[in-house]
Order: sequence, then structure tokens, then C-alpha cells
Amino acid sequence: MKAIKKKDGRNKPNKNSLLKIDEAEVRKLAERFWTITEIAAFFNCSDKTISNRFSDIVAKGKESGKAKLRDLQLKSAMSGNVTMQIWLGKQYLDQTDKTNISGLSDVEIERLKQIASSEMQNNL
Repeated sequence: MKAIKKKDGRNKPNKNSLLKIDEAEVRKLAERFWTITEIAAFFNCSDKTISNRFSDIVAKGKESGKAKLRDLQLKSAMSGNVTMQIWLGKQYLDQTDKTNISGLSDVEIERLKQIASSEMQNNL
């Protein structure tokens, strides 16, 4: 048990050192993307207690949660979820939606280019 020296010289135990917090439970909550504040509220302690004692566990838990979520997304895409296939393609394969800002189709744009080119040659 860690003791803190008070200004008057008395020793007072650190109440947070007495608090039993299960590391596995902290990791499970972090895997579910709980914030340090939410984890602290769950264990009825301060944010500093969680960040000072469990910052590595919280970081590893969040990374594990990301990996699990990515696996579920990939499984969904592989099962035929077209929306997920498109989203993952954009995220990992640099695929994009083509946006035609002119409102004309590619065929119409090509035809206008041909007309403009023909008009220019007729004027020369």
C-alpha cells in the first residue's frame, strides 16, 4: 500500500491504490471503444487513475477492438454486402466515386468536343 505524506507530516494511504480494478475488464471496455472517462465512471474512480495505471492496457484494447471491427466488416463484405464492399474498396483500395459535375454523360461530352472541333476547323 502506497502512503502519501501530508503537509503536516502524517501518512495517509492513497485511496486509489486500495481500489481493485480488474485489468481484463479494463481491456474489454477499451475494446468496445469506451473512453477513459467512461471506464473511470464504470469503476467509480478518477480519469487519472485509469490513465496512470492502465494507459497501455487501454491502448492495446482499443487496437484489438479496431482489428475485430475490421474483421467483421470484411466478413460482411465477403458475405455479399455490397455497401460494405464499396466502403472497404474506398478505404483500402483508393477507389472513388466518379462525379460528373457538368450533368452531361461521357457520350454527350465527347459529342460536344467533336462539334467544337469541327466548328473550329470550319472557321480556319
